[in-house]
Amino acid sequence: MTTRVRKDDAPQKLQDKYEKMNQGFDDATMRQAVENIKNAHGTDWKSDDNCQDFVQRAVDEYFRLKDEAQKKKQEELNKKSQECAA
Repeated sequence: MTTRVRKDDAPQKLQDKYEKMNQGFDDATMRQAVENIKNAHGTDWKSDDNCQDFVQRAVDEYFRLKDEAQKKKQEELNKKSQECAA
């Protein structure tokens, strides 16, 4: 099954003003987020009632994973810092 994004119907003048909102997503983390959502909900975007809801859940999970990784990294740095100070 091939899926395609529909053509943007906005006037070209408006499209020319589009800006990228961020640097994008880390592929490995996003794949893990999607797997987590599929496992938690027992569905994927093709069989979900609303693919936008599925994507939003995946993006939320992506940021949860990124936050979790950042906290873990910070805890490791704090631990090393305490070991050096002792």
